[in-house]
Amino acid sequence: MTCNRLKIPSRFLRNPAEMILLTPRTDAPRNLTPVTDAPRNAPEKCLLLFHGAGESGQTMLDNSPLAEMSEACHLCVALPFVGNSFGLDCGEGEQVHAFLTEELLPYLRDVLFAPSGTFCVGGISMGAFIALSLGLERWDFVSGVFSVS
Repeated sequence: MTCNRLKIPSRFLRNPAEMILLTPRTDAPRNLTPVTDAPRNAPEKCLLLFHGAGESGQTMLDNSPLAEMSEACHLCVALPFVGNSFGLDCGEGEQVHAFLTEELLPYLRDVLFAPSGTFCVGGISMGAFIALSLGLERWDFVSGVFSVS
């Protein structure tokens, strides 16, 4: 399993969004720049996981078997950090929403070579709200949603 720490530029957010991306171990290094015409030979199982208020993807990684699950199940796991504004409906909430729906999902599709419909989204606490919202709005990308209160 490879743990990539990324900063994703956005036309909606003031600063690049941070994300931890776990990818199963491969023989060749992964190009994390979106490429739309690359061969589709990467894992097609992707989990997009959102944390609760006051937490981070690092907290989830430290306190769960996500790394082991990524390797054992040949699963890509994306842990974006977009702050609390989306779930609290304050600050940059609309901009975060636009980033998630219009930039993050297509970015992950292109970087992971995963077709739409192969993503499962989930979240804990406020992240559960984000996952449910994203799954309802972008059902063309998302094949499953789970939430934990």
